[in-house]
Order: sequence, then C-alpha cells, then structure tokens
Amino acid sequence: MADRQHPVDLPSNLVGPPSVNDPDHPHGCVVVVDDDPHIRLALSELLEQHGYQVTCHAYGESLLGRGVPPDTHCLILDLSFPGAFDGIKLLGLLRARRVTAPAIFLSGAGDVRSAVRAMHAGAADFIEKPFKPEDLLTAISQCVAISRGGRGTDAMRARFASLSPREQAVLRGVIHGLTSKEIAGRLGISPRTVELYRLNTMEKLKVRNVAELVRISFMLQPQLLHEAELDIDLHAE
Repeated sequence: MADRQHPVDLPSNLVGPPSVNDPDHPHGCVVVVDDDPHIRLALSELLEQHGYQVTCHAYGESLLGRGVPPDTHCLILDLSFPGAFDGIKLLGLLRARRVTAPAIFLSGAGDVRSAVRAMHAGAADFIEKPFKPEDLLTAISQCVAISRGGRGTDAMRARFASLSPREQAVLRGVIHGLTSKEIAGRLGISPRTVELYRLNTMEKLKVRNVAELVRISFMLQPQLLHEAELDIDLHAE
C-alpha cells in the first residue's frame, strides 16, 4: 500500500465496529487521496477491517504518477489539499484518463457551494469531516454497487416523490445556496416555516445533513445541478 505511515492512535470518530478482514478483499478496492497521514492510516485500518483493499496517496500528483489500479471501485478524495490542484481538479484529470470509479469527496467545509462544486465535478457523495465511520462505509458500499452495475435508487425516488410542492420549493432554494430568510422572502412565508419545511424534507428523504440533501437531489433530478451551478455563478459576480 502506498504511503503507509508509522502506527498512530486512530481518531475516535473513524474507528468502526470490528469486522473479519477477508484476504481476497471481497468488498472491493478503494483509493484514498488525503494529505493528512492520520486520516490515511485511519481510513486504511477501517476499510481493511471491513474487507476492502486500500491504496493511499498523500497528493494528487502521487496518484497520477502511479496510476489508479484497474479494479478500483471507489475513490475517496480530500476536497482541498496542498499541491498543484485540489480534489475537484484531480477528479477531472482522472476522468480524462477514463477512470470511471465513483468518487467520494471529504471536506471540512460542509457548505452548499462546496457540495455543488463537488457534485458538478461528478462526485457520487460529499461527506463532511468529522464523520461517522458507518456513514462513510455506507457511502463506499453504494459506490461499489454503482461501480459493479448495481441500482438501489427506487426507494429514494419514492421518498422524493412524496415531497409536497412547498417542500420541493424550499428544497430548490436550499440547493441554490439561499438562506432561510431569502427562501422565506421568495415564498412569502416566515424563516421559521422554511426551517420546518426543510426539516420535514430531510426526514422524508432520510438524509443526515444539507450536503447529502444536495447530493440526493442532484442524483434524482439532474437538471437541478445546472440550475444551482448557474445560480451560484451569478451570486459570485
């Protein structure tokens, strides 16, 4: 495994339940790019415990130089790290090399803008640091299923279809990066009511945070991605 570090104490938030480590790595192959040696080692220990084969790199240049193993099922990329480019640009370069493995972005900045940029770059998921090991393992499992041709969005589509018109309107405002006050002004309701609609929406979709809400929305309604990207660009001008 590339970039194996000396043993360190694993961060408590990355230690998952024990699992049998199958020598044949039945659950798939994962590539990690993160400049933090503690995170790399923690992810290696966690994923290998759960039957994954793991290759780690500290920088994008290292991964590009050594290449992505052909049997890779999932990429875990830090959104921001030192070097010539960030995680989003790295993913673009990998896609140009026809690396099709689904990618998960890790970020300490869990804002809507970062989530939109990550999803626009083609990320399969966006997870904020610190995160729970079970959340990451679930996301990786979904990526492996996608990589192997699996499905599994029917239940989510049904939950999405259950949203009321008002909940969908609030959701659209959230993924466009608007504040509750701005959404309230557009819809003619109070900010408190907007918050209630947003909480109801998150409960119906069974998501943990706004970043996951954005990801699920883009997955089920791809046209929202282009609307959100345009809206953010206009706000930035």
